[in-house]
Amino acid sequence: MQGVGQGERALERMRELVAQHGVDGASAWLDEALETIRPDTLASVRVSLARSARRVGDAPLALEGAPHWTARDAARAAIVLRAFVCRPGEAATAYGQWLRRGDQGEQESLLRMPMLLPEPAAVLADTIDACRTNSEVVFRAIACRNPYPAAHFPELNFNQLVLKAIFMGVAVGEIDGLADRITPELLRMADDFASERRAAGRTVPEDIPRLHQLAARS
Repeated sequence: MQGVGQGERALERMRELVAQHGVDGASAWLDEALETIRPDTLASVRVSLARSARRVGDAPLALEGAPHWTARDAARAAIVLRAFVCRPGEAATAYGQWLRRGDQGEQESLLRMPMLLPEPAAVLADTIDACRTNSEVVFRAIACRNPYPAAHFPELNFNQLVLKAIFMGVAVGEIDGLADRITPELLRMADDFASERRAAGRTVPEDIPRLHQLAARS
């Protein structure tokens, strides 16, 4: 999804979701928060992201293709989209700061939304860096049911995401677009990991042979 017009449409969709699924007063609060984000300042974004959980709630949205999204994810996406529409260059730089300074819930929301941004590739470095997290919850936000890695990660970084998922016990079946991104190098890396596990007398994760099965079908 690219371009300011696309970003504005995504913003309106997020507002609709908050109106439908947020707690009482959530829609009015979000509209007020969005008004504070203007072409001359993004100063309120960080505060609004932090307040979203309490002011909007975490009701599930049950979106097709995005089953983990909640009302607060939609609110935070709307806030960030507004920032990117108003000041795209500054917002792209600030995104990494919002991500690093946010709590676990904010990090989850920020990592679920990149495909909605007017220029998704603008936050590529920050999303790749976020994969270093030790939090399984945060890692799942970027790795699971999220089309962004398959669409934008370079081969090495995508392969590392898959290997980390296997290491952390995150099912590779939850990685969107995996079948189309399996390469001989990814299979080699997975096999090397399996060999290390065997040498250490440890079990080999079932997802490693599953990678080969997926590769054979594609």
